[in-house]
Amino acid sequence: MSNSENRKYIRLDCLHLLDYLIVDREGRQTTYSMGRTLDVSEHGMKLEVNHTVNSGDTLLITVGIENDLVDLTGEGLYTAKKITNCTFWALNFPISAIKE
Repeated sequence: MSNSENRKYIRLDCLHLLDYLIVDREGRQTTYSMGRTLDVSEHGMKLEVNHTVNSGDTLLITVGIENDLVDLTGEGLYTAKKITNCTFWALNFPISAIKE
């Protein structure tokens, strides 16, 4: 049996604390809270958050990486799994948000 990876970009496991602001499709800022990254790739990440995030919502995120704060903007793709009060959520970075 083959256990090959079908993803376009390799995901790397990582754990970083973050805060986020959810902006809905109408541009309303709805929720501000904290969470953490679970994995990242060149164009996205999986987050663990405590609030419902709808597909198409925008997240304004600040991630703490060592001694730096990194600001990111991403669009929600889907809720991967909900366990107790935590939601595992997939986030996509638009090409325009990625710096060369």
